[in-house]
Amino acid sequence: LLILGLAASLIELLAVRIVVFLLGFFLFATQVYFNRKQILEVTDGEEGLLSGRSLYRITTLLVVTTWVPFPMWYILSPEGFNLVQNVVVIEAGWVILNITAKFSFIILVHKMSVKYRKEQAALRAAFDEDKVPSSKGTAGAAMADKVKKGTDYGVSLSELVKETLSFAGLEHRVQVLMKRLEESKVKECSDLEELSEQFCRDMSLPWELVRVCQLRLTSRS
Repeated sequence: LLILGLAASLIELLAVRIVVFLLGFFLFATQVYFNRKQILEVTDGEEGLLSGRSLYRITTLLVVTTWVPFPMWYILSPEGFNLVQNVVVIEAGWVILNITAKFSFIILVHKMSVKYRKEQAALRAAFDEDKVPSSKGTAGAAMADKVKKGTDYGVSLSELVKETLSFAGLEHRVQVLMKRLEESKVKECSDLEELSEQFCRDMSLPWELVRVCQLRLTSRS
């Protein structure tokens, strides 16, 4: 896009400039299309460009909406169709657009990072992770013994997932996680308890969410 913008600025023939501009617009539209596909993939079809409230969708929309004014301002500038000829106004416009696009993205990513750290700290404090047996390789000998004895957890898998993710402020991920667990043949709490990190990676299960649910299950036992 930057190369096409530079090329359009250097070309003097209006007709050729319009063709280059339209080509750049087509590439930007293609980018937006793939942005939409990414949102659908990340949320398992639960969200799109026009609906949803995940931070991933918000970040994508921020990038798209802050990029749209650039070609619009280019059209008005002397490099485009020379509709605005005041150099000071043109340069001020570019400065405002760049500051808005870049700093808003930085601020949002920073907020996402802070939110994530707070959630992790809250989860560790709530489930006292340091006292829970390691789940690397297997869910641990203690967990295996409970499964063999047929421990009554007093909660269904769906209730456990909903309770855990709601506590973490991730209610919108409940259906997604349940769908992936079902696809991986995980139907009971005992099945969840036996999951290992490697198995989750192989089955494209979100290990971090699975681990949190395991910790919550252990704390209930």
